[in-house]
Formats: sequence, structure tokens, C-alpha cells
Amino acid sequence: MIKKVFLGFFLVFSIILKAQNNEDYAFEGDLYQAVNYALKNSYSIYNSKLDLEIMNKSFWEGVSVYLPNINVEMSYTNNLITPLSLVPASVFDQTNAVIETLDKYYDLKPNQDYNAPEGYLPVSFSTKQDLRSTLKVSQKILDFESIFSMSLARTYMNLQNDIHFKNEVNTASEVKNAYISIIVLGDRIQILRNNKKVLTKILNEADNRYSLGLIDKESVDKIRIKLFQLDNNIKKTVKEQQALKRLLKIIMGINLDEKIKLTDRLSKLIEDINVLDSFDILTNVDYLISKNNKDIAYRGISINRAKFFPKLNFSMSVGANLSGDEIDVLGFKKEDWLGYSNFVFTLKVPIFEGAKNIYGFQKAKINYDKSIMEHKMVEQRLKASFKDTYDNLLMSIGVFRTSERNFYLYQTILDKEEIKFKNGTTTSSNLLQVQNDFYSVQNEYTVAILDVFKYSIELDKLMGKTIKNK
Repeated sequence: MIKKVFLGFFLVFSIILKAQNNEDYAFEGDLYQAVNYALKNSYSIYNSKLDLEIMNKSFWEGVSVYLPNINVEMSYTNNLITPLSLVPASVFDQTNAVIETLDKYYDLKPNQDYNAPEGYLPVSFSTKQDLRSTLKVSQKILDFESIFSMSLARTYMNLQNDIHFKNEVNTASEVKNAYISIIVLGDRIQILRNNKKVLTKILNEADNRYSLGLIDKESVDKIRIKLFQLDNNIKKTVKEQQALKRLLKIIMGINLDEKIKLTDRLSKLIEDINVLDSFDILTNVDYLISKNNKDIAYRGISINRAKFFPKLNFSMSVGANLSGDEIDVLGFKKEDWLGYSNFVFTLKVPIFEGAKNIYGFQKAKINYDKSIMEHKMVEQRLKASFKDTYDNLLMSIGVFRTSERNFYLYQTILDKEEIKFKNGTTTSSNLLQVQNDFYSVQNEYTVAILDVFKYSIELDKLMGKTIKNK
């Protein structure tokens, strides 16, 4: 029984301990997983996807112009004061017509001259109430401007897709920069802490030697000052790493109060660097955007040219109206409704509109010529950027290898100098000088690593890489 109780207690304790060790992380993974997480959850990517949806709706909104428009209109009019119109009084006088008829058919003449009434009489041509119901159908049959506008809308959709792709590439680059910098700073913090550990031992050894009168107090104070400086450097580097973690959370779309865990190692990230010496400009997003801008300018020429073409539209109306001084819709018979229907074909042929279309067409051509030059400039600039970035990456790799070699060499030199100091065969000043040189080499090593990753990420960005499409 006691064994069972002990076993149960042990299992419960193990579960609690495991739960404490396994903290809940909003994200835990390597660089590849971090980029793909950001491409799904980033705030900027989310908005970019909404922009794509908006552009898609705008496209179909333009397509709907060519669908039939069907409308039903109903109107009721109640003339509180019936409108009157003035008509000549002679309109209602038939005397002249009678005289002409008698003269023509019976050869009878009036015995005196007749003067038609003069002036105007107010007459009402409308009823007190009027009820109308109309069904209207309209359809564009031929409109080249609308046709070319749809082609332009499709090009704008392609442009929006490229802009979305650029957001993905930029987000991936931002994640890489932040993620790798955090890993490099973590490695840097570990090196600094090791330096502090070693320097603390040296300080303790110096205190012992000072208590024995083997060295002066100034030598001990110099080591202590160096230890204070090293401690401040550690705190500063830790704060930089924390700031980068906050930045990475924002880029990835993670709340700042949530935790993340980066699992990649610096050595693995360095091994994953791939240097390509060829540049496929068709994968560069800026080139694709520039090409789409050129296509948009070309479509603008087509649209302005289409303004010179004729347009043909069709419309049809069917309706009925009910009029009277008193209207009872339910009480009126079918024949009381006065129906009507018609269809209309409208052909519009532009002849002259104040030369507006001519100047618009010329402006579109100039804009297209401008877009061609801008596209060429972008192409040349991107090729130059690739060459510069590629050369800088190769140079930074060479510098990194040299700094890495110097790092291990100075580590060996420092170890030997520490042994000499313990044996009393060298002074604290010499040891501090070697340590300062070693710290400088460490800084150069860190900067060299960051430079390698910087140019590698720039190269990936030029090639339109997000890791998911590597």
C-alpha cells in the first residue's frame, strides 16, 4: 500500500515538474518556421491580403458593367395644385373652320368679316393624380473603352499580386534580420559571460597576490574596472537582444506579452548560407512591379485610343400608368391602365470633342515612353545591386573566416598569458593588454558574422526568396 502511495505521489510530482519546465510559447522553432509563421500571421501580410481581396472585388465590379442593368421604377404624383398652361384662345374657336367648309363645299360666303378671338386661355393638361410603373433594361453592346479598361484592371490585379509578394519578401527579410541578430547576440552574451567568469577568477587571484604583497593595488583596481566595464557591456547586449525580440514579435504578429523560443544554432545558420553567382532578374519583385507599371502605361494608350471608337448601347422600357382625379388602384379595371413599351439602340460616334481625346492620347504615349525608361533604369540598378551585394558577401565571408581564425588564436594567447600571470611571470598590465586585444577580436568576430548574414539576406531579397520558395 505504501509503495502504491509513493508511486502515485512520484507520478503527480513528475507531471507538475514537467508542466513547469514546458512553458507555453506563442512560437517555438527555427528560422524556417519563423519566416513561415510570419507569412501567415504578420499584420502587414494580413493587410496585404485584404488589399488583394479589394482589388479582386474592384475587378469584378468593372466586369459587371457589361452585365444587363434591370431596374423597376414606380412613381406616384399628386398635384396639390394642378399645373396650367397658356394656349391661344383661337385654338378653341371653330368658326373659321366652319366658314372654310361652307365656302369650299357650298359656295356660301359670310355676310360680314369674322375676327378670331385673341389672347390666351389657361388650360390644364394633367390630372390630379398619376401612378406610373416602369421596367427598364439596358445593356452595353459595343464599348471598346470598357473592354480595354477590363484589360487594365487585370494588369492592376497582377500589380497588386506583385506588391503582396514584395510584402512577403520584405517580411521574410525583416524576420531573418531580427532572428539571426538575436541568435548572434545570444552567442555574444555567452562569450561575454565567459569573459566575466575568467576575469573574476583573475581578480580573485590578483587580490590574493596583493594580500601577499606581490602586486600593487593599482594593478588590482585596473582588473576590477575592466570587470565593471565587462558587466555593463553584458547588460547592454542583453537589452539589445530583448529589444530585438520585441521587434521580432511585432513582425511575426505575436503579442508582446507572449513568449517565443528560437531554437536555431549559430553554427547551423552559418552552414545554411548559400552563395549564388547568377541572378535571375525575373524573380526580383521590384523588376516585376516595374514591368507591370510599364504594362499599365501601355494599356492607358489603348484606353485613350478607344475613345475615338463608336459606342453602341441598347435599352428597353415596359410600363403602364394610371391617371385620374381620384385613384383607387384596387378598384380600377385592367383597361384603365395605359401601357407602353419601347426599345432603343444608341450609337455614339465621336467626331470632335475639343481635341480633348487627342491630347489625352498624346499624354498616354508620353507616359508609356517614360515607363520604358524607368523600367530600363530599374533593370540596370538591380543588376548593379546584385553585383555589389555578391562582392560584399564574398568579402564579408573572407573577413569572417579571418576573424574566426584570429578569435581562436587570441583565445590560445590569452590562456597562456593567464597561466603566466598565475605563475607570476607576467604583469597584470600585460594580461589586461592581451585581454583588450582579445575583446577587440571578439567584437570583430561578431561584426563579421552580422555582415555575412546582412549581405546574404540582401542577396535573398534581390532574388525574391522568402525561405518558403527557396
